[in-house]
Amino acid sequence: MRLLFVNPTLAEDFSALDIAITVLASVVNAGGRHRAAICDLTFHRRHWQRTLDLAIARHRPALIAMSTNTMYMKFVRLVADYAARVHGLPVLVGGHHATRFPEETMALGCFAHLLTGDAEETLPGLLDRLEANLPAEDLPGYYRRLDGNTLRPAAPGRFYQDLHRLPHLDWDLWEELPRYFYYLGMLYMIGSRGCPYRCTFCDAVGLDNAAEGSYFRLAPPEQYAKELAWQWEKYRGKGLRLAQLFDPVFTLNKPWVLAFAKAYIATGAHREFGYSVFSRIDNLDQERIEALAESGCKLLRVGIEAGNERVRKNTYAKNISNHEVRRIITLARKHGLGFTTFFILGGPSEDRRTMLETIRLAREVNPRRSAFFIYKPFTSEGLKQLREHGCSVHEDRWAAADNISFGAVFDSPNFSRAEVQALQHLAYSVTFGQRLLGMLREHPVLYFARLFAYVGRGLADGLSPAYLAMYFHVYGYDYIDH
Repeated sequence: MRLLFVNPTLAEDFSALDIAITVLASVVNAGGRHRAAICDLTFHRRHWQRTLDLAIARHRPALIAMSTNTMYMKFVRLVADYAARVHGLPVLVGGHHATRFPEETMALGCFAHLLTGDAEETLPGLLDRLEANLPAEDLPGYYRRLDGNTLRPAAPGRFYQDLHRLPHLDWDLWEELPRYFYYLGMLYMIGSRGCPYRCTFCDAVGLDNAAEGSYFRLAPPEQYAKELAWQWEKYRGKGLRLAQLFDPVFTLNKPWVLAFAKAYIATGAHREFGYSVFSRIDNLDQERIEALAESGCKLLRVGIEAGNERVRKNTYAKNISNHEVRRIITLARKHGLGFTTFFILGGPSEDRRTMLETIRLAREVNPRRSAFFIYKPFTSEGLKQLREHGCSVHEDRWAAADNISFGAVFDSPNFSRAEVQALQHLAYSVTFGQRLLGMLREHPVLYFARLFAYVGRGLADGLSPAYLAMYFHVYGYDYIDH
């Protein structure tokens, strides 16, 4: 059976190289019984229908599939409706939003099939049944639409446990991969699933409760290290510069981290192919930092969230002190590790004073890069906190939101939407401004030459000027060296 995965990224952010559909397409193709392809709409926002038409004509799928998150559901629905209405193709949906809200998702009426939980096992089984025209209602987590009604599963979806059985990720399925290498210079890779933490702005809790089995899982660290080395050998010299490890909490399990570092060093790839990881301040220490630095880690991506400890602890459920933030960043910097720090502005309990504290802390610790997101209520706990603090969501703005970076979506008694957006501009000006001056002092001619080339090519490819300017300084200019 032929299956076409669609990456329905019609927003302006072009960094959404979807690892979920890459894993599933690789699994389907490795099984040999069915054939999966990927149609990526990221660089074709202006004429996405024509791009999808051509992909369907070329691959002749019997089924369209998409992975969902809440923020991109508007695009998923748009593509699903088009595929069903114009091409008469059934659409299968899965992913975070579908797993959390299967009844709501099926009620939209544009999806023929839905899988909750992980689909590495259930998807090949579903394809077998559909091809043979056999019933599939016994598959865990499988919803089906029949004659306007939703048929529900006999058992809930499951989290896939056998990560050691996964094949190499086949990034050749992305026909636009050379463009991603030019604009981003990296590939996503993953050796774990889930997160045991309960930050209030992240729906790990809801997802954990939505399927059966252990939510936090680890692949063998030696296998993961070999995957990095394998991808490097495949794509070296083609624009790949860094592995972006997508594990939500890579540094959580200390023995696993140390084993990974040892195994990656053993491949020899660490000398040429560096990597970056998501981490937390409270699961970094001397031994882990040294192992990461020695094995080629270039960048730690860490959420600090707030400069005010009360906001960080009581609102976001991160019990980490500013003293520990300063200590760990200083320690890692001594070993040559850079940081990308993530902050949130305009949370439920915030006011202008606490947001200025965040900006001051970001400027003080002076990471290689800082990102300042404007708070959005993605979780039921977040919505509850907004109500408790007298805030009200602006429904039109929330419905239109298609990114985590910009645009306030609720009214607070402590600040206006315009004020938090102005503070975001201030945050970037006082943090990035220091780095920009350093770039200009060091290589003024090279900086502008690369900027004009990067933005010029991006505009020709139909990309957003705002995101081009931002991502040039994250990915395009120096990504690793500065």
